[in-house]
Amino acid sequence: MFIKKDTRKLGEILDGDDVSKLKLARRKREFKGGTLATLCRSSRKLKGSTTYINLYANELTSISGIHQAFAGGCLRELNLGNNLLKILPQELGEIKSLRSLWLEDNQLEKFPECLYELDRLTCLRLSSNKITKLPAQVVMMRGLEDLALDSNRLSELPETLNELVGLRRLNVRQNKIMAFPDLGALHELLTLAASSNLLEAPPPGLAKLAKLEEVYLNGNKLKEFPIESLGLGALKTLNLANNQIPNPLPPSVLEKYGELDPKGIKLDSDEVDVVLRGNPCCSSEAPPGPIEIQ
Repeated sequence: MFIKKDTRKLGEILDGDDVSKLKLARRKREFKGGTLATLCRSSRKLKGSTTYINLYANELTSISGIHQAFAGGCLRELNLGNNLLKILPQELGEIKSLRSLWLEDNQLEKFPECLYELDRLTCLRLSSNKITKLPAQVVMMRGLEDLALDSNRLSELPETLNELVGLRRLNVRQNKIMAFPDLGALHELLTLAASSNLLEAPPPGLAKLAKLEEVYLNGNKLKEFPIESLGLGALKTLNLANNQIPNPLPPSVLEKYGELDPKGIKLDSDEVDVVLRGNPCCSSEAPPGPIEIQ
C-alpha cells in the first residue's frame, strides 16, 4: 500500500485541525538537537487529542519533557524506534494511558525503570538494544501481552517472568540465554521465539501451555527433542533446526509427528510443521542448511 508523505513542516502539522494521529517519522532536521522541544510547545493541544504518535528515526537523544505533552491525556501508542536513546526519563511513566510502546533499535543498556509505572501497557518492544538484564521487577507490568527483547545481550531471564500470566507473545531470540525459568503459568502464550541463544534444554513448563501455537528454538544447543511438545494440541510450528538433537529420535516423537522426510529437513506431519534440519538426528546424506532465524 502506498502512503502519501505529508510534506508539511512539523509546525504546520501541529497547528492543524486533526492531531489525533501524528506520523512524524524521519524528520530529524525538524527535531533540532535530538530533543522534543518543538513538540512540547504544543502540549496543551496534544494532551487532549493525540492517541498515536510515530517519532521513528529522528535521531532523538532525549525525550525529556514528553510528559508535558501527554501525561493525563489519551495517548495510547508511542513509537520511538530507531533513534539514539540511551536512557529514558522517569517522567515517561507519567503517561498512564499508554498501551503500546516501541523502543526498538535504540542504545538502551538497561531495562528502563520508568516502564514499571505504565500499568496499562500491553505491548512493549525493546528489540535491538544493548540490554543485559531483565529485572525481576518486570512482574509489575502484569498487563503485558506482547514482549519483544530480541537482539539484546541477555544471558538469563528472571523467575518472575512466569507471573506475567497475560503474555501471548514472547520474543527473546538472538541473545545469550543459557536457560529459561519455568513458563508453566503462561497459559495465554501463543508464540515463543527463543532462537539463536545458548539453550541446552527446552524451557520447562511447555507441556502446560495448551494455547501455544508457535515455538522457535532453532539455532541453540539443544541435546534432546522437547518431549513436552507432544501434548500441545494447538501447536502448529516447532522449529528445532540447527541444534544438537541426536539420532535416533524417541519412538513417541515418530509416532506423533511421523518419520523424517527424504531430505532430512522436517518430520512428516500434516498437523505440525516440525523443522529439524541441521541436527545429528537428520539424514547424514543431507547437509545442514543455513541457520534459520525466526
